[in-house]
Amino acid sequence: DKTGPVFDCESLHPITPATKDQCYAEIGDVIAAGLSKLSTEDDKCSPTGGPIWASYTRRDSTAESPKRVFEDTYPVGTTVITWTFTDAAGNTTVCTQNVIVSDTTAPVFDCSAIENVTIKLDPNECTASKEKVLAALGSYTAVDNCEGNIEGVPMVQLEDLSLVPLYDEFDKDTTYHIVWVFVDSKDNKQECNQMLTIEDVTPPNPEDVCPTDPNVNVDATVTCSVNFSDLNLKSVEEMAIVDPCDGKLIPT
Repeated sequence: DKTGPVFDCESLHPITPATKDQCYAEIGDVIAAGLSKLSTEDDKCSPTGGPIWASYTRRDSTAESPKRVFEDTYPVGTTVITWTFTDAAGNTTVCTQNVIVSDTTAPVFDCSAIENVTIKLDPNECTASKEKVLAALGSYTAVDNCEGNIEGVPMVQLEDLSLVPLYDEFDKDTTYHIVWVFVDSKDNKQECNQMLTIEDVTPPNPEDVCPTDPNVNVDATVTCSVNFSDLNLKSVEEMAIVDPCDGKLIPT
């Protein structure tokens, strides 16, 4: 008898647990995902006297770092288990089964640490540059279970909720919805919200427009009124101010 015990190796489907807080799957999660000991009917030609239970080894096990199939954790990626069925004559049937651990855990960050930001434009500034916005927004780092530190990337959220990279210039008197995105190489992500407001705080410059003497004495006539021209003031057009951001401003 040179034929090994009968077992359908094609019946062994991949076992697919996922990580949790660590960069591996706990053995309990692997068992819950389908890992179990295997047996087959006793061999008819070289019987053992009962069901034949497979022995098992992990391909990632070495003498320096032994790995036990039903006791140790499984790393992210594919681990191959070899199952061996042996009859009384020493004939064997060997099957392999994959344990595929996926990283589905997003980077961790406390979104409450991100505060809203207001940028007050300098005189003669009508927009805020990307560099100025980046400096004001700050930087934030999340911690990933497999990859360690993950730097956050600030994005602008549009009305349709899509995200686009930061603009080169940000308009004055406008509030932008910023979304910080922390994403690892497996595309697991965490997002945090932040509001960015750009303010023009520089008033129009009235120099050379307002009267040097705000008090004007005029003798009223019997009409109990005076003509505007008698006030010796500039015309409305002449009193217009040109604001660096808003253009020509007409007094009212």
